[in-house]
Amino acid sequence: MWIIDCQERVLTNDEWDCIRIGLESLRDYILEDPDDDYGFAMTGVQVFDRLTSSQKLAILAETCEALTSEEVAAPKLTAVNEGTVAALLQSFWNQLVVELDMCEGVDDYPFLECRRALLSAFADEDDPDTLDMLPEEHETDSEMWHDLFSLFESRFLVDTDYAMAGMLDVPMEKAEELKAIMGIDDEYFVGIAPDPTDRQMHKVNQKLAKLLDLPCPDDDGRFPVIYDRYTGLNVGPCTSQEIASWANNPWIQSTTLEYPSWDCEYSVWQANFMKALLVGDPTGADESPDLVVQREHRRQAALDSIGRWSDF
Repeated sequence: MWIIDCQERVLTNDEWDCIRIGLESLRDYILEDPDDDYGFAMTGVQVFDRLTSSQKLAILAETCEALTSEEVAAPKLTAVNEGTVAALLQSFWNQLVVELDMCEGVDDYPFLECRRALLSAFADEDDPDTLDMLPEEHETDSEMWHDLFSLFESRFLVDTDYAMAGMLDVPMEKAEELKAIMGIDDEYFVGIAPDPTDRQMHKVNQKLAKLLDLPCPDDDGRFPVIYDRYTGLNVGPCTSQEIASWANNPWIQSTTLEYPSWDCEYSVWQANFMKALLVGDPTGADESPDLVVQREHRRQAALDSIGRWSDF
């Protein structure tokens, strides 16, 4: 739960589509550039940007879980968690701007994900003034979209107190005076982002994967797959039940990968390559030079056929 529109609730599916786009983009940038060498994960929200990469991922997982789960109590708002929501919103806006930039001068630019998501967040809107300002989905005027984005942003951020975190750098007496003038709770700037251990980061990555409907790593941070020793394919992601169903087949080896980099998905393998194992001679599964050569030929043929099916 979260404070949205001044009440405790979770995101609607349409609202989540917008936040999810922001989360996916921000997560990818953080993972690709954990040391912020290129600043791709910088959002302009200082209280979020100054966190370490692991702190960013942890507070993103924690915040988005609260935004989407009725089982999670609405947290007390702090500069850190409100700043995280602001960072998610800014990340979504940045993606929308990229979408607008990419379609400039292109009449048939096919990507409308961000614009459609933002319009859908107002699908149940009944205020005439708001309805009058809704642009068409193919509109490319960034000002029109920013007006609508600002209205969406106001559902989550009543003010920008989180941006005042810099007041902690002034003398204590001055900071207390500023907080009193602005009506900011004494503990608002005290809350800190979690600082997970390597082991705890596996749980963080699991939460993020579930939130984004991505393959989920195991408790050791690795991705369970099966290795088809007949075709030479790594197949994943695989559930524990799918792996267990092949436990006694000599051609199948259960393993894990550090990254989600399998050759094909389980459903593709099941539909196109599994039958070879059902008719194959189990005694031929013993490792031999001939098997290695044959497997490499079969693997290359399989990868070539998968490439022909893939829709890039």
